[in-house]
Amino acid sequence: MVRIFMNELKKFKNQKITRVLVLLAAVIPIANTLLCLKQHLSYKNLVGLNILFGNFLVMPCLFIMSLVVLLQTEEQNDTLKNVLLSGIAKWKIIFIKICASVIIAFAFIVLIWCTGLIGGFLTEGTLYPVKGFIAMALSGIAVIFASSPILIAVVIFKKDFLLSLIISNCLLIANFLFTWQLTMLNGLNVYMPVCIAMRVTYPYQIVEYAPNLQHGIDALYFPELTGWTVLMFTMGLSVGMSLLIYEYQEV
Repeated sequence: MVRIFMNELKKFKNQKITRVLVLLAAVIPIANTLLCLKQHLSYKNLVGLNILFGNFLVMPCLFIMSLVVLLQTEEQNDTLKNVLLSGIAKWKIIFIKICASVIIAFAFIVLIWCTGLIGGFLTEGTLYPVKGFIAMALSGIAVIFASSPILIAVVIFKKDFLLSLIISNCLLIANFLFTWQLTMLNGLNVYMPVCIAMRVTYPYQIVEYAPNLQHGIDALYFPELTGWTVLMFTMGLSVGMSLLIYEYQEV
């Protein structure tokens, strides 16, 4: 299984999307840094912006697109039959691909954090390396869990690359825009996984809010144990259904 997992990562390494990953990991912190410099905001606000646009918008799209690309590579090269002949269970193949996609998503988080360190130094003359990384990593985990239901759509439409890509990314972008609007309208009490992910990670974010806003932000905090339990259940159910669907699909 380890060999197959490494092969999945190598497949992604040779894709054009890998270069897009590196580009986005540089562009997002640069754009956010310029905004913070222009508006005289701190590095703590920079972390919040990187989390919002990096973790809640780009990273879930990358997570899902990685799986789409890995499935499409398998379809194009018709390698599934050969892998199955080696004796590995079919459900393990899609599970390995999902795990590889998670690792790729985390690589993006690390890249954003590294480039964001430079922005932090420019805006405030300090780096906040530990707190910044903890905030990025924990919110990243929460978003991956919250985005996992999209895996089901990807597996169902795995034979149609374009359709799978369009459906999954439209759902993710709509998810982000909906959550963003609820944030503006103080309506994050909707019990959607992505809203819970946003609320449960507020305490980890090191953003400083104006006193008149802090009370409203505090009201959005979600009980950590309950929130993480819901998110883990969402991930487990989504992955389980994806494995089941993939297992019974025709080769």
